[in-house]
Amino acid sequence: PMIADLVLRSANTFRSRCVGVLGALLMCAAVGLNELFYRGLLPATADIAVALCIVLFGYWVRHRWIAYIGVFTAACLLLQNLGDFFRWFNFNNWVLLSLLGASSIVLASLLDRYGAALKLKLDKLRQRHPVRSV
Repeated sequence: PMIADLVLRSANTFRSRCVGVLGALLMCAAVGLNELFYRGLLPATADIAVALCIVLFGYWVRHRWIAYIGVFTAACLLLQNLGDFFRWFNFNNWVLLSLLGASSIVLASLLDRYGAALKLKLDKLRQRHPVRSV
């Protein structure tokens, strides 16, 4: 939160960009160390969620490199845990396969129906709460 406050307090400056990139690198390093020492479903999903929050923060403050760092970290964590995810979810179970298929169809249809409206609402929200500049 302190790094996010420093980035938002003096937006669009060189110092803000350096602090943001450094903060994103530190958070991703902490997530990587957490993944190194703690294995399991909960740490993996929490680490991926943190990486995706870094992506969202980079998108929110319009810092491209912060978002790139978050995307790279999330992709590395997904690739590292892909085998574990497949092992945790037993795909031989027909009930689980049917639930995953039905939920993916429903999510895809919702995204197709409301995707453009959701994007417009998020852009309007971002314009309503702009990044402050000094």
